[in-house]
Amino acid sequence: MAIGLLAYPATKAAGPQVLGFVLALTVGLLLFLLIDTLGEGLELGAEVLGRLRGTTLVWIAMGLTAIALLAIGGEAARRPKTSAWPSSSPSASACTISVKGLSSAPRWRPAPRLSPPSSSSA
Repeated sequence: MAIGLLAYPATKAAGPQVLGFVLALTVGLLLFLLIDTLGEGLELGAEVLGRLRGTTLVWIAMGLTAIALLAIGGEAARRPKTSAWPSSSPSASACTISVKGLSSAPRWRPAPRLSPPSSSSA
């Protein structure tokens, strides 16, 4: 996401044809990933026991996912413009999401150093 936000001013300055090319490339990559993922899922589903009907589960999961995404997108379109986000621009919303995601991520802390056992001379 950060790379996309860094490249956005360059694509905006380059003109609408470049932005159209980048969007077409993105859609093409997403379609490739959809077809490849579906192929892998059907291939793995065929290897499952016949009683589990793996290929049917793949198709059901794909349909439920599509329905969920369409419902979420439709709900977002019906929502009034006033929202909890500080800004209504897509790039500001993306930045807010990424910053909130980073702030809620668990902090990395180095493991405490263990001191060697003290040798006691008795």
